Amino acid sequence: MASFMDEKGACFPTQEKLAERTDVSIGTINRDVQELVKFKVDGKPILLRKKYKTKAGHTNSIYRIMPGILTNSKRFLIVAKK
Repeated sequence: MASFMDEKGACFPTQEKLAERTDVSIGTINRDVQELVKFKVDGKPILLRKKYKTKAGHTNSIYRIMPGILTNSKRFLIVAKK
């Protein structure tokens, strides 16, 4: 997800692109993204998702990675070192 991020932390990769890059199924991508959206550090989410409908009726998502939460959290740094 982070490899698609712009300077503001926003990204909008397709499920297909994420699956291709990580060599896993789209179902696995869906489950993993849902888990990331639910995951919180110090009560704050590390990934925000905003869904919207296109004119063609498809649902797309824009994600925002919250990097400040990760770099400012002692708890995350401890978990990341294990």
